[in-house]
Amino acid sequence: MGAMKDRARVVYHRTGKAPRSFKELGLSDAELTGSYFTEKNYALGGSAENWWCSCSNVYTSAPSFLEMRADLSNGSASFNR
Repeated sequence: MGAMKDRARVVYHRTGKAPRSFKELGLSDAELTGSYFTEKNYALGGSAENWWCSCSNVYTSAPSFLEMRADLSNGSASFNR
């Protein structure tokens, strides 16, 4: 997810727009598929000041998802856990 934020910052600084899809982020399904997660577990969206990405089914207790929120202009970010 940190790499996703880094890519989002690059896209934002090149285009002036926050990426709102994996295509805009330049990520393929293959890059999001691994041993434990697939592209269906991931989501992203938001604005440049409040961009977010998440991965579902990470934890067994609530909340079961991991979410990162970031300000793409300065790179600051925080996680929900």
